[in-house]
Amino acid sequence: MADIKHMIQVNAAPPAVFPLVATAAGFSQWWAADVTEDKATGNVELGFFNRATVYGLHPIQIAAPKQAHWSCHTGKEWSGTRLLFDLEEQKGKRCFDSFTPAGRRRRIISFPARRHGVN
Repeated sequence: MADIKHMIQVNAAPPAVFPLVATAAGFSQWWAADVTEDKATGNVELGFFNRATVYGLHPIQIAAPKQAHWSCHTGKEWSGTRLLFDLEEQKGKRCFDSFTPAGRRRRIISFPARRHGVN
């Protein structure tokens, strides 16, 4: 399946957005309420539906404040997918988040975002 690139504009600078896409605590603020982290490996698990679905993420490259690349190693729909968050500042404090779910094997209808926005 071809890679899909999403460009998301938010009214915040990359340093404000980066923790939301680069940390377990950040993911719990917008993607999943059930998030765990293995501090030794940096791996993050996102649990959905009482953990009937779990997406295990392994950090590939985390470079503050502009880049957070993850590899998903569990979950029927996402296993083998790379989640590439590339942050770029334009027009002052506007951050363009280039989100690319790369290498997906299956078609996914929607991105399971729980909350949106940056304070």
